[in-house]
Amino acid sequence: MTNTPSLVYAAHMNWQDDISKLANQRPYFDASATGTGRPAFVMWLDVMGTKSALEASVPRAINFVMKLHVAILETKTEAGAHYFPMNDGAFLVHQDWHQIETLARNTLRRLAITYALEPEPRHRFMVRGAVAHGNMLFGLGMTGNNIRLSSAYGAEFARRIVLGPPLAEAYSTESNAPPFGVALAPSVAEKVEPARDGLWRWFDHPQVEPCVREGLAATLSDGLKPESYGKASIHLAAFKKMMTP
Repeated sequence: MTNTPSLVYAAHMNWQDDISKLANQRPYFDASATGTGRPAFVMWLDVMGTKSALEASVPRAINFVMKLHVAILETKTEAGAHYFPMNDGAFLVHQDWHQIETLARNTLRRLAITYALEPEPRHRFMVRGAVAHGNMLFGLGMTGNNIRLSSAYGAEFARRIVLGPPLAEAYSTESNAPPFGVALAPSVAEKVEPARDGLWRWFDHPQVEPCVREGLAATLSDGLKPESYGKASIHLAAFKKMMTP
């Protein structure tokens, strides 16, 4: 019995020849033309529990996420850090730590006030983050010899992109932070002050009123019950440790 190709196989035996004719439709980008970037600080801020919030109430979850972004936008006029929104979080990027510090501190301050003044526990939300440092590539420097990215339209798109190892480091370090805390990645261990126990103490600053710190400590300690969610007890203990002078 002679083995013959199936009709399906026979119809596609020459796919290599056919697809080679479409080679000019491949996206072109030459990463070797982007360089190594420049050193910058990267902070990741994130709304905690977005998945659970979405499952419970979409409007409520939208409120949580958008209040984070509004807090950043309302503060951004006071600092020059670059802001890259990412759904329920945001990356803040700048070469100067002071620019990141100013934007992040005032954003967290606004959100702490929001938490402390919300009388209904189910309408409260928590944030946390992490900061890292290293070489970053910004979109306008990543055209990769691509003619479209070099055009005016492409430049508008490219300016919304930022890449570099600190993004991954900050994102993965976030889980080390308690509610309203900012964890320090190994790359910033000696570069960020004031710090203690691997956390940036954003609230230890004259611009953060004592009532903000006290109000956040009181309402979060009172509202975060062990039965709230699986890691509530762990988060509460870490938060109390962070807030201890």
